[in-house]
Amino acid sequence: MRYCPKELVILVPATMRVTNHQVPRLGFHRHGKQGKDNNATCEQSVFHYGRQLRYWRSDGQIIFLGGSKDCRDGRGFNLWKLAGVLLQQGYEALFIEGDVADEASAERALHTTVTQFGRLDILFNNAGVSAVGDVSECAPDDWGRVIRVNVWGSYLMGHYAVPIMRKQGQGTTSSTIAVIGLQSRAAYAASKGAILALTRAMAADRSHENIRVCALLPGTVYTPFVEGYLQRHYADNVGEAIDSLKNRQLNRELMTPQDVASAALYLASDEARFAFGTALIIDGGVSAAKVF
Repeated sequence: MRYCPKELVILVPATMRVTNHQVPRLGFHRHGKQGKDNNATCEQSVFHYGRQLRYWRSDGQIIFLGGSKDCRDGRGFNLWKLAGVLLQQGYEALFIEGDVADEASAERALHTTVTQFGRLDILFNNAGVSAVGDVSECAPDDWGRVIRVNVWGSYLMGHYAVPIMRKQGQGTTSSTIAVIGLQSRAAYAASKGAILALTRAMAADRSHENIRVCALLPGTVYTPFVEGYLQRHYADNVGEAIDSLKNRQLNRELMTPQDVASAALYLASDEARFAFGTALIIDGGVSAAKVF
């Protein structure tokens, strides 16, 4: 059974340098005076994404587009270090510093990928930011920042990736988006809804060129950041907070980054050759039903 081409070139926009705005309560840490943010979920997902290549019987070159190599999460882990870890494990990995929402960065990332590796097989849009508040509470600057990174960034990566995939006669693009609307996350929900619509439009536009475009909709992923968040905000009863998160999902478990990575690689594989515009939900049943 052949899951993927023997040689893959994968570009993963996974995190970015952002300006000194209010940092969302979920998903990010702030470090230093310049307000550099890193998304631990993204980093761990792409780490397992790389490791899963061996499980899927394929070799590959993985390129990460992200913020400064000095940008770290609370545990000192960054995309630059991630590329080094994968190199030590025998993969070809490259870190490109840039901002997914900056046109020059996006164009440079795609140009560097093709120049160094000769092709681009998979684009996995796993970068994103959020902002706290409903539509009346979210400041216009924060709303604009979320739309710029999440929607504009996805557009830019697709804008420069599709011509490459069209020229080589194949390619897959996937984006990580939200399953359901979250309270006090109006900007985030709006941006992810836009990405889902963009996914379906791109699938319709590119299907005749053997370019598949899909979306991945995960549930709650248990990461070091989530663990730290619970310890900071629910220090008196972390166990109860974890149980509350688990109980939202029918299988009473929280996802791991490896779960996200496995699903993302499936969407990019030959096994998903009939997946065009597919929104793959892997949320433990959160959006399907509620057990009382």
